[in-house]
Parts: sequence; structure tokens; C-alpha cells
Amino acid sequence: MALVTTFATTPLVSFLYPPEYQKKLEAWKRGEIDWDGNPLHRDDRSSTSMEREKLQITNISKVTVLLRLENLPSIFSFVDLLGGKTVPTLKVHKMKEIQGGTVPEEGESASGSAKAVPEFAKSPPAKRVEVHGERLVGLTQRTSAVMQVSEVNELQDRDPVVNVFKTFGFFHNIAVSAGLSIAPEDSFAEVITNKASTQSSDLLLIPWSETGAVTESEDPTQYTSENRFMSQQHNQFISNVLSSSTCSTAIMINRGFGYNVERGLTRTSSFRSIRSRKTTDVANVINPISDPSHHIFFPFFGGSDDRVALRFVLQLATNINVTATIVQVIYSTEAAADPHLQLPPVVARRDLPRNLSHSQVPTLNTVESASASTTSLVAADADSTFFQSLQDSLPREIQNRVLFETVKTPQPLQYTVSKARLEVGLSPKNAGDLVVLGRGLRDIRPHIRSELVRVLDSLGAPSGAGVETRKCLGDIAEAIIVSNVKASVLVFQAGGKVLKKEHATRIRQEVKTELE
Repeated sequence: MALVTTFATTPLVSFLYPPEYQKKLEAWKRGEIDWDGNPLHRDDRSSTSMEREKLQITNISKVTVLLRLENLPSIFSFVDLLGGKTVPTLKVHKMKEIQGGTVPEEGESASGSAKAVPEFAKSPPAKRVEVHGERLVGLTQRTSAVMQVSEVNELQDRDPVVNVFKTFGFFHNIAVSAGLSIAPEDSFAEVITNKASTQSSDLLLIPWSETGAVTESEDPTQYTSENRFMSQQHNQFISNVLSSSTCSTAIMINRGFGYNVERGLTRTSSFRSIRSRKTTDVANVINPISDPSHHIFFPFFGGSDDRVALRFVLQLATNINVTATIVQVIYSTEAAADPHLQLPPVVARRDLPRNLSHSQVPTLNTVESASASTTSLVAADADSTFFQSLQDSLPREIQNRVLFETVKTPQPLQYTVSKARLEVGLSPKNAGDLVVLGRGLRDIRPHIRSELVRVLDSLGAPSGAGVETRKCLGDIAEAIIVSNVKASVLVFQAGGKVLKKEHATRIRQEVKTELE
């Protein structure tokens, strides 16, 4: 039977799927013909590709986010941008409707019957975004901690962070799920990436710790904001997540996203003020945000990480409260330097490391510098084509909220820092701005690294945020963080099916170039 099956497989496959059918299927997948075999014109193929690019804008539909108590405000604000909000209808008392002679059937809105809307006028329902939140709790050697593992389901139902996240999704029309995992701290990266893979997520969102701790520390004096970027355990956790994640990953460094981080003048306590203080202190009232808008600045340098980030920025721009400035930054030694570019003044920040050793200063790799010129031209052409295709196929409903620009400069990093300060942080009463960046460590950019050395030295922090943080976030993100830009930073790394598609497209382009 084994021999008969072996020798009969090829004739049977050829009979069921003849070569003509296989050629027709390949041509149909390439968009050269329709299913009936009729050839498509070039204009039809270009319009089809445009529609595909439009669909790629909303390609992220499943998100896994790490839940941390200290990061909940920024997580809620970010997730809220992904979900759709229903427009409330005017409610009428049931007895009033009976007296008026209009009794809507179950499932119909109070403003009118659903049958009154013609079928052709109904817009297709938008694809909902599903968000899964996962909270990680450290496992110690204590007996009580071991017992908690066996009762994880019961703890998950009683965990306040998990329940608050579920309630948030319920009231904001977002499909959410939440879970709790108990594991050793050195296994946190493996646990959260496995959860994202199990959920078939398109994006894994990891908020950067506010104190440098991997978990909520019981001792508040052990971790402070000064250790935010210098915690070896947290930097190792981020590196492990980025190296083992099977989907696209985003690292969010929060600086007041979703709430006003800037505080007013503070008053120091004195003996007289203590005596005059009332018996019951009056709580400070926090007014609601009057301007719920967000502005996004995204410098596009090219590469797989930037392409994924660009699609996601356009997805966020479908929210009516979001505007975006997207600038393609092209490095060109022939372009004239802008004499008006000025780096921000040196500002001391508590969350940035101080007095680092010179071993933390960025260093250049001569091997990478020599091999960069062989691939830069081909990659630049592909990135420019991709950028132009998304700009040309921008959906009409977001054209007034998105601005595309292209700049050629011999100072790309300095331009990015200066441009970011002109774009974000200008509306102190809004819900917080965002700088989106590609991690870019897969792409060889020696000119960025050489300019980073000069920019950090001009900012008064030649060591930047440290070598480990630089490895996690990339050169461009470090420059933005150290330059005190008043906005949160979102660093993207491509992965999963998106990265596979990028590699397949690049291979086809290289083969096409060799044939030509």
C-alpha cells in the first residue's frame, strides 16, 4: 500500500490540478486575470493595489497589552483610540411613544426605524478591535505564593486591575478580555509573548515602567523614577520581549498620555502653614479634559519597522480626535543644511540617568558603515514607493487630519528633534500628544549613529539614556527621549505575518531588479 500510494500521488495531483489550472491560479493571485480568465488592464491592477493598501491601514485588529497599575491611565487612553464609540440616540419614554403612535420594534433606535434606511446607504460595519490585557504577578519561594498559583482563576476574578480593565472596555464599546499570570520575574517575557501568540494578536503593547521595576514593588523606596531607564532587570525584560515576540511589538514611554502631566506651582510647607492648615484637608479637584484631541508626529526613515508604524498611525488617524504629521526624512549629503535648526536647551529631568560613565557613549561600527552603501539605494527606493503609495491612497475621511511631507537633509536626527518640538506639546490642555517611531535596529544607519553622538553631546547628556536602553529602543527614540520633547513615545518593531509579507515583497523586488 505504501508503494502504491507513493507512485499514485503525482499522477492523481496532476489529474485533479492540471498545469493549466495551476498557472491560472498563480495569475489570479498576482492580479493579472480575473477568476473567469479575462486579463485585467494595468489600471485595474493599480486600483486593486490601491484598495489593498487602504485595507492595510486597519490591519491591526487584535492587541495584547501588559497591564500594570502605574500605567493604567495611559493604557486606557491608548486603547480608547483603537475602539469605536457609538453615537447615543435620543431616548423617549415608552408611554410617550405609544401616545405618539410610534412604537419601535426591538433592536431599533428611538430616532427611527432601521427599515427606513435603504440598503445601499448603509456603510459596511468597521472591523472591531479586540484587546486582551494580561497582568503579571511575580512568583516567590514563599509557600503562600506557591498556593496562589493553584488558585489563579479565583485570584483573577478578584484582581482589581483585571476587573477595572474589563469595566473600562465595557463602558467604552471595546471588545476586551483580561487575565492574570503568576510566574517568576525572569519568565515574564516568555509569558507575555506566549499570551500574545495564543491570542493570535497583531500587536503586543508593553508600557515602559515608571520606576524601573518589572512588577509593582512592595517597597516604594527600592525603585524610583530615577531608575526608570537604568534598571538592568527591566531593560533585560524589554530586550527579551522584543527578541521573542512573534507579532509586531510596541514599547510605550509615557509622558502624560491621556492626562495632564504638567503640574502647576507647588507650595512648600512651613511651620506657619502647618499650623494654619485645616483639620480636614480639602482634596484637589481634577477637572475633566476639555480638549480630548491627540496629535501624532511620525518621522518615516524607512525599513520594516517604520512601514508597520506608518500603517498604524493611519489607523489611529481614523479616530476623529487624532491628527497626524507624517514626514519622510531622507538623508542626503547633497542637500543644504538648515541654519535655523536648533536643539532644545539642556533640561534636568529626574527620570533620566545622570553622571553616566563614558562607556555609555554611542560608538560607531566601521564594518556596518562600509556595508551600508550597498543596500541603502535599493531600500530607499522601496521605502519612497511605499510612502508615496500610502499618501496617494489616503482615505477621504481622514485627509483633513493627516499631513504628509518629504524632507531631504544632511542632519536627519537633528531635524527630527527640532521638528518634534514644533509639532507636539503645543496644546497643554489636550489629552496628550504622541511621537511614533520605528525601532530601526534591523536597518544599518551609520549616519544616524554618528549624528546621535553629536546630538547627545549638544543636549548635555553625551551618554544618553544608557547603552541598554539604546539597544531596546534604538537611536532615534533615545534622541527624542533625552531632548525633553513633551509627548509620549511609541516605538514599533515589525513582526509576525507583517514582517513575513515585508520579506516576501523585498524578495520579489530584488528578483525583478535582477531580471531587468
